[in-house]
Amino acid sequence: MHTNRIAILALQETHTLNEDLETLNKRFKYVTFYGSSLSTTSSGILFLVSNDIGTPTNTEFKNIISRRIGSLKLNYGDQSLNIMNVYMPNDKNQQKETLTKIRREIRKDKDLKDLELVILGDWNFMEDQID
Repeated sequence: MHTNRIAILALQETHTLNEDLETLNKRFKYVTFYGSSLSTTSSGILFLVSNDIGTPTNTEFKNIISRRIGSLKLNYGDQSLNIMNVYMPNDKNQQKETLTKIRREIRKDKDLKDLELVILGDWNFMEDQID
């Protein structure tokens, strides 16, 4: 992250436990880890925020759907940015439910609704069966 001047990195399918975040945050002093995972075998999302490139004055992580969706609010003085990290399930029915939950969460959360919002991640959508 430091070499390539990356300030924020969002990862999906991280396969980490919540306790691992504490270990990572103690071990790496130039990066702060935020995430949601309960399994080393499936899913999980992570945000990595550089502590020396464009460092926010305050950050708040919110777990929206465990192991699948989290949001990170970054405050830079008077400005705020919200980033939603999505790891979409493969199943079509679960995808519809997840999209409904995302929409509902955006509508009910004032920060997500009223502030700048970037939604990114692994959507697991296929255009064609061959994909």
